[in-house]
This record gives sequence, structure tokens and C-alpha cells, in this order.
Amino acid sequence: MSNLLLQVNHTNHALLSYITTHSHKTDPKIRPKPFSGLPIEDVLTWLDHFDNVAGYHQWSDDRRAMEARTLFEGVGATWFVQQPVDVKGDWNLLKALLIQNFAHQNITRTTIQQLKTLR
Repeated sequence: MSNLLLQVNHTNHALLSYITTHSHKTDPKIRPKPFSGLPIEDVLTWLDHFDNVAGYHQWSDDRRAMEARTLFEGVGATWFVQQPVDVKGDWNLLKALLIQNFAHQNITRTTIQQLKTLR
């Protein structure tokens, strides 16, 4: 009986040691910024920031899709609400559609700024 208790105690100690060593503690204050979808906002920069924060927290693609849905505001929220359910739950598809729908705004703004500098 005492051997069994020693084995259980040793197993518990080994498990606790493993969890302590391999657990990834993150700062809950590190959060992605909201996305408004306005032309002054660069969706590629936003996605890069979002992916960096998601990587820090070790979020899966499913978790990324779930977290992203809480960050849309204004035009971005209106766009998101109009998306089908399968898009809302698929991070890679959502990301591709964000780029498709919002990246041109930044390119247009950048081109206009470059034209103004040439004058």
C-alpha cells in the first residue's frame, strides 16, 4: 500500500512539474486593436498586429475567428454582420475576405498621397 502511495505521489509531482514548466502564461492585457474598416486604417497592418497578438496567446484558427468577431466596429462591423456564418467561423477565409474588401482602400490612399508629393 505504501508503495502505491509513493507511486501516486511521484506521478502527481511529475505531472505538476510538467504543467508548471510547459504552461504558457500570457498577459491578458495584450489584446488586438479594433478594426473599423475606415479608409484611414490599413487592414494589412491590422491583420499583422492581430496575428502577432494571436501568436503570443497561441490561439488556434478557430479561436482567432472567435476573437476577431469581437473587434469589428463601425464599417467593419457592418461588413462582418453581412458575411455568411461559414466565413465568420473560418479564420483563413475571413482574413482573405478582409484583404479583398479593405486592402484596396489603403492602396488608393497611398497612391493619392504619392501623386500629391509628385506635384
